[in-house]
Amino acid sequence: MTAIREQIFAAVETRLAAIISPAVAEVVRMPSGDPSRFPALFIFDQGDRPAEEEEETDTMAFVMSLGIDGFVNGDAPHSAANALYSAVVEALFPQPVLGGLATEIRVSRLDMAVAETARDHRLGFALELTILYHTRFGEPQEPA
Repeated sequence: MTAIREQIFAAVETRLAAIISPAVAEVVRMPSGDPSRFPALFIFDQGDRPAEEEEETDTMAFVMSLGIDGFVNGDAPHSAANALYSAVVEALFPQPVLGGLATEIRVSRLDMAVAETARDHRLGFALELTILYHTRFGEPQEPA
């Protein structure tokens, strides 16, 4: 069976790839280079830590840190970056959280900047998300 955290990343990737407005041209998990098409979304695994909540003896609670970097280009890149950010939030925040894989999702931080690959009016954003999820004790593939 697939670990819950892998299921969460797969759900995020699927939802981001399905964004229609603005149409996303590229979604890459843990990329090794710059985007090749725009708008692009990169997904980063920033690790987990145990949740600081009271746990039941048969469950484990985790706080996942997930990063999403978005890249846009064109004549109005700031407007395009804001539209892409909004589409990401709309794709990831419907209830139940990620189809029931998690119990909570929050925006931890959003940074906007000129993209490092800056040519042709490119902008980017870095979105940090916090996702709370539970598994059975000692069984990372079993939801709690």
